[in-house]
Formats: sequence, structure tokens, C-alpha cells
Amino acid sequence: MTFHHQELASSLTSASVQLAFFPVDSDNPKKYVRKPVLIRVFDLHRQPLGGVELDAVYTNGQVIDDVKAVTSDDGTVAMELIPGRNSFSLKMHGCTEQGDRADVAPAPEWMLSG
Repeated sequence: MTFHHQELASSLTSASVQLAFFPVDSDNPKKYVRKPVLIRVFDLHRQPLGGVELDAVYTNGQVIDDVKAVTSDDGTVAMELIPGRNSFSLKMHGCTEQGDRADVAPAPEWMLSG
């Protein structure tokens, strides 16, 4: 973030401040803004699957973030993920592990402004 300072005086009774936000440039995944994502897992008959272990991995070459969760009885789980390409592994007892990728869209601007 850059900040431009203005001094107020009797001759200058008002001023404007300019703020510019830049993306985080860090190799620490905890410094990235995360987005809440609701995931629903179901079978071929569209019945919810509870107890499925999910492992979401995000990487951009510098940062690696690994988030794990388990679906509830209704087949849903909420995860806080870094926007971008995430690779998912799904594992359920007695089944082979399944993998897929999904893109998590960035949060809208109104969610980021304070």
C-alpha cells in the first residue's frame, strides 16, 4: 500500500488522500486473502456423501497452501481457500481416491473494502 500525506493548515482547509492497494507478494500463504467456498459432494444419483475427506492444494510456484476438511452428513463442507487454481483430492473409506482441479474466483471488490 502507498500513502500520500497532506498537511492541513489555515490556508489549506481540506485535502485528499490517495491509497493504492497492491497484491500480497509473499511466500507465506497465511498472508493471502482467502475466500469462503461451500463444497457439496454427491454420488451418481445426486445423493449427498458425508464423511468424504477433501484435500485442497493451492500453488502459484512460490506459495503452497494445503487445506483439509471432511464433508458433513449432508455432503457439504465450507473451506477458506486462496483464489486461483486449487487441486482437490477426495477420499472415502472403501473407495479409490479421486482428484480434480477447480478455479476459485477472487472475492468481489466490495468484500475487500473496509
